[in-house]
Formats: sequence, C-alpha cells, structure tokens
Amino acid sequence: MFLNPKYGLIGMVSFPYWVLFEWLAPLIQSIGLIYLILVIIFGMLNVQVFVTLLIFVLSFSIMYSLFAIFFEAYTYNKYKGVSYLSQAIGFIFLEMFIYQPLNMIFSLTGHFDFYFKKNKKQWGEMTRTGFDSKN
Repeated sequence: MFLNPKYGLIGMVSFPYWVLFEWLAPLIQSIGLIYLILVIIFGMLNVQVFVTLLIFVLSFSIMYSLFAIFFEAYTYNKYKGVSYLSQAIGFIFLEMFIYQPLNMIFSLTGHFDFYFKKNKKQWGEMTRTGFDSKN
C-alpha cells in the first residue's frame, strides 16, 4: 500500500504520512534524545550550536502556531476577544513542553506493547443493545 498508485491518495499520501509522522516520529525523537544524552555525557556537545538550533526550532514552532491562530482569527473570526487569543497562545507553550513529550511517551509505550508484550489485552465481548430496548 505504501506509495502504491493503485490505492490512490491513501497509498500515495495518507499512508506514507502516517508511517513517517505518526509511526516513526516517536522512534526518531527517542533516538535523538538518547544521542543528545550520549553527546552530553562524552563532552562532545557544542553548546553554542546547540542553543542556536534549539532557539531556531522553538521559534519556528511558536511562529507556525501563531500563524495558525491569527490566520483562523483573521479568516473565520469564530472566537472573539483577547481572552481567546491569550488562551490559544498559552496553549502553544503547553503543547510544546507538556503535550508533545507525553505524546512521545504514550506512542513509545504503544510501540513497546504491540511488538514485545506477550499477553496482549483484548477488547473482550461486546453485546449490542438498541436504543429502544426495554429494561
């Protein structure tokens, strides 16, 4: 299915996107963090380059999110007021420093459970009931 034109947009766009950004991203992030820790331990970290790149990446992320917020406010103006904008801007930082690390941890836990756990949990039996069933 991966990059197979027979499956149309799903094979050419959706599935490759999922593989690269949803399935492999937590693995690549964790490898990058392990590499960073090893570089720090062995004293090979160029602090000036690291701080410069860190500021660039964080600034890019903040600007990208700010652009999305202000673009929504400019085009749709669904949420009005300064309080909405200040909350949305606050969520940018929560997303970077809380949501993304938790998302990586949960994804890695899911990967580990799927590939290495012997006793996988099942959904179990689910019985159907209608809306108009009489109890």
